[in-house]
Amino acid sequence: MYLVLLALTNLYKNVTIYIEYFNFIDWRFYDVIKYNKLFSVLALKGMKKTDLLAVITSPTLAKLSKGAVIQTEIIDRLCEFLSCQPGDIMEWIPKEKGVGIN
Repeated sequence: MYLVLLALTNLYKNVTIYIEYFNFIDWRFYDVIKYNKLFSVLALKGMKKTDLLAVITSPTLAKLSKGAVIQTEIIDRLCEFLSCQPGDIMEWIPKEKGVGIN
């Protein structure tokens, strides 16, 4: 019983340390994919963000607005719906020059 409790305590500490580290990360150090171009394509086509709900869910739309990670299947659906290429709706933004890991 003591060994199980000790193992769970160590696991909890490791998870806590990981979560604290994850929250501490300065995301300027990392390259990022942004979906700003998606909203420009929508404007050019006279569409609204809500029109995308025909092919994606509301939480996925929120992820796109926040620049969160999405699955490639979602990118495929968006490209088919908008008749465009992935590069038309997303772009890679490199980490800030002079900041972070080289």
